Amino acid sequence: MSRIDHVREGFIWSAPCEAKSQIVEIDYSDRDHIGDGRTRAYAHYRVFEAFRCVASQIRTVDVLMGRDRRPGHPVRVTCRVTVTLRDGERIEVTATADWPYAAVQQAAKRARERLDEKLRSCATHANE
Repeated sequence: MSRIDHVREGFIWSAPCEAKSQIVEIDYSDRDHIGDGRTRAYAHYRVFEAFRCVASQIRTVDVLMGRDRRPGHPVRVTCRVTVTLRDGERIEVTATADWPYAAVQQAAKRARERLDEKLRSCATHANE
């Protein structure tokens, strides 16, 4: 069963989708203080949902929130999700939206899609 093992700087969870339970640490930072505790909780939840069934592939996930630094976009929010895989590789995606929750959702989805592409590519090469 899925459970939160303990909480500190980030959540650590055990994934129910796999026979062998793996632990993944999620760290959250908000460099521009654009969110609150609810934003942090939402980011942890979205990332957990995006990766819970592939936890055996992941070591850590870092979520970084901040303001869009591009000229002319002062109120937009950027979310960067960096996934460190157990094989040492990293996946990094960034999403920008009008609201923190939207940026988190888009970044988590893109990171999972990128991981799925990598896993399909590895499976294809292994079967050749």
